[in-house]
Amino acid sequence: MAAEIRDIAPGLWTWRAEHPDWEPGAEWKPLVASTYVESRGEIAVIDPIAPPDDADEVWARLDADPPTVLAALKPDHVRDVDRFASRFGSAAYGPSLFWPHNVPEIEIEIEIEPWAG
Repeated sequence: MAAEIRDIAPGLWTWRAEHPDWEPGAEWKPLVASTYVESRGEIAVIDPIAPPDDADEVWARLDADPPTVLAALKPDHVRDVDRFASRFGSAAYGPSLFWPHNVPEIEIEIEIEPWAG
């Protein structure tokens, strides 16, 4: 499976792709979702995970209307921020905490504070 796209509303869609670090027995499922949303002249991708290179439909949609904003909501969702930022020149926002094996090369512009819910 290259990637699965779900259209939710105009300007709002998700794609799911297999997480490269998933292993059988993990506490989470192998497919993880990323969200694309257009709002007030900005295009944001939230918790982006890069789809496989052969996920032509996802990449074509992203290339046609590239994201201007990347948002990683949790430290373990920083994963592919560098790839998206270098491809699209997007501003990146995220947490101040990163896992040692997943520190982004780009500067995260504004920290997203953890939710204490």
